[in-house]
Amino acid sequence: MPQFTVLEGAEGGRTNPFATLVARAPFDVEAVQALAMAYEALPAEARRPLIEAIVTDAEAERVSAAPALVALLSVEPDAALATLIAERLAEADAADIRVGATSRSVVRGTVEEGVAFLVEPLYGDFVEVIELHWRDGMITDALHEPLMHAADAEERLGKLGCEDLAHGESHGLETLARVIWANRRDAGQLPEGLERFAHLFSAPTAVPRPGSAPSGG
Repeated sequence: MPQFTVLEGAEGGRTNPFATLVARAPFDVEAVQALAMAYEALPAEARRPLIEAIVTDAEAERVSAAPALVALLSVEPDAALATLIAERLAEADAADIRVGATSRSVVRGTVEEGVAFLVEPLYGDFVEVIELHWRDGMITDALHEPLMHAADAEERLGKLGCEDLAHGESHGLETLARVIWANRRDAGQLPEGLERFAHLFSAPTAVPRPGSAPSGG
């Protein structure tokens, strides 16, 4: 099981590392990931009491248990324990897991060369992000962040200097769709994580190969 130390400066001088993680789960990606890792590493018989302990810790910390429970649910393979987590979620204050972020499709460039930054809301202020770079029509870099705070995503987006585009209505999305489907045709697969964003795209009726001239009408 992963070992944790209490975060310095934790409010109230907490000595229970799980209580610290539970308190930080609504806004701290590392806390969410640490909870999930620690929970996943436990045998099934130890996971059940930990679910209840997290609910108790949340009450003691006067925070919602919902964000921590969502982290546990994301890695729970056992149907009975997943049901228990869902029951505790239903009892918890759900304010911290209501979606606070919005979907974003941000594209810069052409079919030949460009960059895209796609954001899908998960829960609370957490989002899933994929960043794509392509050159000569082929994807050269794909960064998938399955969990990122929306503020960190905005900071990353600002560094890219991309134009913000509306879902399904922009020339940028059409450009990105052509790049993605051309890569799928030539490479036989999509970059890891991109399948979560596939609903943004439909396959173009004809995808020209990079550098080829468009066909005449």
